[in-house]
Amino acid sequence: MINTSTGKHAHFRSMFGCRCIIYYLTNNIEITNPYLQVSAKRLKDKEKKKDKYVNKKL
Repeated sequence: MINTSTGKHAHFRSMFGCRCIIYYLTNNIEITNPYLQVSAKRLKDKEKKKDKYVNKKL
């Protein structure tokens, strides 16, 4: 799932999880599931960028 306004994304195993997170975020419902909490944070976060890992050639 991709947040089209920020470009942030999250992965879900099922369509049910995807629909749940959309419903929770659009209705400002508190999320109790730890996996969905992380996904919601990832989708809403506008400023923080994910750390980039680069392999150095030896």
